[in-house]
Amino acid sequence: MRRPEPLPTIEEIKAQLMPSGVTHVGVASADVLTDARRDLYQRRYEGLHDTMEFTYRNPDRSTDPRQAVPDALSVVVAARPYLTESDPECPPREAGPHARVGRYAWVDHYAPLRESLREVAKRIRRSGHRAVAFSDDNSIVDGAGNALGGPLPSDGDFMGAFYTVNTVPPDAPVVSGTVSPTNDDTPTWDWVQGASAGNGTFRYQLDAEDSGGWTETALLTYTPGAALPDNAYTLYVQERDAIGNWSDSGS
Repeated sequence: MRRPEPLPTIEEIKAQLMPSGVTHVGVASADVLTDARRDLYQRRYEGLHDTMEFTYRNPDRSTDPRQAVPDALSVVVAARPYLTESDPECPPREAGPHARVGRYAWVDHYAPLRESLREVAKRIRRSGHRAVAFSDDNSIVDGAGNALGGPLPSDGDFMGAFYTVNTVPPDAPVVSGTVSPTNDDTPTWDWVQGASAGNGTFRYQLDAEDSGGWTETALLTYTPGAALPDNAYTLYVQERDAIGNWSDSGS
């Protein structure tokens, strides 16, 4: 069985997307796009969509990433500018009536964006996660990614997005501590991240793994605040990843 590749970081994803013209990459939770849903319903009520369906057809679906990708936990958003250095040549007046076309339609910007998103999605899937790429798709309001993915230029951007499902937890931290037995009644435990690390958020619990008994920390050490009675003690430590999966306990 082939060992999964490491999950790419946002910087690695951005580096892979840059050759296709992507300039900004961001990530957020795959929550309902409440502002976009409100706007779609309001514009549809006012008749501003005319006969256009696209994302107006089913706003509840097109503003919920988890209806596009069940159980999605995160959204990675990529922006590709569609500004051009010059306008296309206009036909001569004697050619008859003509009109201007929206800048985004002058060139097929979607093709390179869509292809690059698919390649990154493949890379994520090779790490053992699910990932699906979207670009100009009526199943999701991809333009709403502006607010999700972080600050972006105010003009001249296409939005693409892919949604990832990650249920693979980090490896358990490796825990060590004061040599036992000891006469130190406030012994110190230390730990380091496992081989497949999380985001540096840990939680620990002394002599138990109860659901409500954890203490979260970003530190890599724990010393009891009061002297411990004579006994044998075990410290359990877990690490979380960026989208909420907790590792097994190291002890």
